[in-house]
Amino acid sequence: MLKRPRGRPKKDNLIEGLDWDLLRYFYLIAVHGGYAEAGRKIDKAQAYLSQRIQSLERALGYEVFIRGAHGVDLTRKGVELFQFAEKLYFDLKGRVRPEVIIDGKRLIRVVATHAMMSYVLLAPLIEFQRKNPDIMLDLIGDDVDLNLTRHDADILIAPGAPSYEGGVTQILLFQMSKRLYASASYIKQFGEPKSVEDLKNHKIISPVYTKLNPFSDILWAFRLAQGDSPAYPDYTSNTFECVVRYAEAGLGIIGSYSTLDAIKNSQLVNILPEIESPPIEVHLIFADSIIDDSLTKSLIDHLIKSFQSY
Repeated sequence: MLKRPRGRPKKDNLIEGLDWDLLRYFYLIAVHGGYAEAGRKIDKAQAYLSQRIQSLERALGYEVFIRGAHGVDLTRKGVELFQFAEKLYFDLKGRVRPEVIIDGKRLIRVVATHAMMSYVLLAPLIEFQRKNPDIMLDLIGDDVDLNLTRHDADILIAPGAPSYEGGVTQILLFQMSKRLYASASYIKQFGEPKSVEDLKNHKIISPVYTKLNPFSDILWAFRLAQGDSPAYPDYTSNTFECVVRYAEAGLGIIGSYSTLDAIKNSQLVNILPEIESPPIEVHLIFADSIIDDSLTKSLIDHLIKSFQSY
């Protein structure tokens, strides 16, 4: 997967007068990490895209990709071209992207992680949908690649601060931290831990992934309880719903964000309330040019207002 470069692009006179289609193909291949994925996205054969990139490289006088077994990487000059193309893409997005109308309703696409979409954003989005029946919200959950371009999204809501070179506005929407939760039945049977050290004597429910989650320390509660010991959680699941249900059934203690609807609507009790995880920042991201669209701007304003008290 392509890592977005930092820094400002250098000016290159060879870009002047360049065929926009060639630049667009280059940009999509870079964003999607290879010819095959980009080809599926825009319904073009790999051989065709390869020929177009060769034409681009001949026009520029330098190579833009290093081809490898698992996709492509940008050359140094390719990095500069990518920065230019990305800024141009976002500058033009709001001006050249046609409005999508489905059954007479204007479509607005919003992308976030699955958990963020399901347990944090859904309530304010439903509220906005009810107030604006002529709009159709297209809600996409993606835990792998949170990217405005990849999903052709109008709005991206992402943990951390994704790096874009220009033409994009990033607003800190809210911060959230994890806390410890258990059911009243668990506390009645096993008692309430009196300290972090006491957590070692309690049952911990935790997701267990083979690789680190890029957006959150999903093992926070387990690490808090066991430190560097080689112990294993008492109960595990790779789904948030199962983890919450385990806790509600009185099987153990979980760590979760208090802002999630599944926690707010549960009967779980916050234990050791003075203990919380380091906060993560959640940003609202959109192309600068899209702010000229009154419907999208109204949704952005609604989300900012909804999370003012977080």
